[in-house]
Amino acid sequence: KALKFRPEQVIVNSVSATDTFMKLALANADAATVNGSISTAYLMDPQDPKYANNKYMKLYRAQMAKFSPQSDPNNGLFYYGFAKAWDVAKVLGLSGKTPSRAKLMSAVRHMNWTNPFMIPGVKEKTTGSDPFPLSQVKLIKFQDGRWNEFGSLINGRSGT
Repeated sequence: KALKFRPEQVIVNSVSATDTFMKLALANADAATVNGSISTAYLMDPQDPKYANNKYMKLYRAQMAKFSPQSDPNNGLFYYGFAKAWDVAKVLGLSGKTPSRAKLMSAVRHMNWTNPFMIPGVKEKTTGSDPFPLSQVKLIKFQDGRWNEFGSLINGRSGT
């Protein structure tokens, strides 16, 4: 605020593109500076009304109400943790009844599924030579306190 610096465009790393971090940005800047920031997303946003009736969003909200009723279910960091827990459970399940490091690593290096907490159409896939599971992302823009998706899914990595 003190510098009155107004960049033409703010690009936010997807890790920081949560309501929690943007509230901090708003507390240290003004809406005119923060609004219009652009990032990418691969998870559904618990604040987005278009996902309110999604059965997995309802499951997330029910579990939050049951196990952490004092927490804000709109907090994207809680939602992120829930979505990643789904992947961990899937990988552990694929590791068999007697998991070992080798079985776990094999499961992690052969991911090929859709996490139901992700934006529809985003898939997770790994191989022995490509350990990063995400290729698709959606552009999002911050406006008036929340992120809004725009456009269609895009390839989030070059060279693939």
